[in-house]
Amino acid sequence: MKKYKPLLPFFICYFLLLLVNWMIMAFLPIYLKSVLLSDEKTGIIIGIYSISSLIMVLPAGLFSDFFSPKKIAISGAFLFMLYCGGLYKYNGYYQLAVIALIGGTGNSILNIILYSLFLKVMGLGVRGKKIALFQVGAYLGFGAGPLIGGLIVQRYSFDMLFISATGLSVILFALIFTLKDCAPIRFSLKDYRVDLKDSRIFLLLLIVLMYATHFGVEQTSFSLLMKEKLDFSGERIGLVFFILGVWMAALAPVAGHSFDRSNNVIVILITGLLSSSLFQVITGYVSNFEQLIVIRILHTMGDALVIFTIGILTSEFFPEQRLGGHAGVVHITRTIGIFLGNIGSGYFNHIFSYDRSLIINGAYIFIFTLMTLRMIRKKFTL
Repeated sequence: MKKYKPLLPFFICYFLLLLVNWMIMAFLPIYLKSVLLSDEKTGIIIGIYSISSLIMVLPAGLFSDFFSPKKIAISGAFLFMLYCGGLYKYNGYYQLAVIALIGGTGNSILNIILYSLFLKVMGLGVRGKKIALFQVGAYLGFGAGPLIGGLIVQRYSFDMLFISATGLSVILFALIFTLKDCAPIRFSLKDYRVDLKDSRIFLLLLIVLMYATHFGVEQTSFSLLMKEKLDFSGERIGLVFFILGVWMAALAPVAGHSFDRSNNVIVILITGLLSSSLFQVITGYVSNFEQLIVIRILHTMGDALVIFTIGILTSEFFPEQRLGGHAGVVHITRTIGIFLGNIGSGYFNHIFSYDRSLIINGAYIFIFTLMTLRMIRKKFTL
């Protein structure tokens, strides 16, 4: 347990970040619709939150290699606090867009710094289990946040949701100060360009881009599907996220242990991509709570496997001393994919329906996976 002790603060901070983020994100589309925003504007606001990370994520990653990562994380936590408080006090669509911009920037800084700093301080031993520990915090936060948010929305109000999120973001801000910092390393920016010429990295980034679109579709459409088509209450929507989060948290250590024993990511990655995309399609056809839980458990099994292998491949392909900047590149690629999913699903929701957005998204990721199978087998042998 001694080798895991320095990593526990990262687990707690990442858990809190995802908890607060998904307390809000699971119900933000419903809230925006309740204040009479159109599907297109709802998609734009959530898209701004996603794409705003492009403003700071790469500079933050580079700065974390050259300067103190912990100080940069503190600035990100401060912006995230402003976002949570701003949602309670905003006045109008354009002010809401600015708040989303601030929140997305703070969230992305925290995501990239926590992740890259964790990879730098975790050490080389039992890499799979350590990355799985970090991701367990994320999955538990992803599950607990909507459950808590659903209870608050159902029993109190959206205002109380934003007040509670603000209080928890203050605790997160304080806990960032407990993280272990990493000494900066001096090197030339040309080293980054040399690293990125690796053909394995190009394929990894392409997979991250295509796969991430499904997160954008889910952010915009999944909660609305449960609310509008399936008529779920706030508590039931939260319960869905909670069940899925706990399930993914249970899967992560299994994937980590499997990798540490076999060192084979190819089967894990391909299984994850096919499962995630296939059951994304089937989600569009569910008609009740029980069906939704079964289908989304199978879908998120794929998500857990893909997210784990992306973490492993990032730590494998990029030099440790430049992980901050390169983790920023991975995060930017992911963000562009999420943004495309946000905007695309907002458009398809207006033209078709919430379920059709999920079907279309899952189908093209499934086809993309089949088209790249040969390249994955060739490039990703460790």
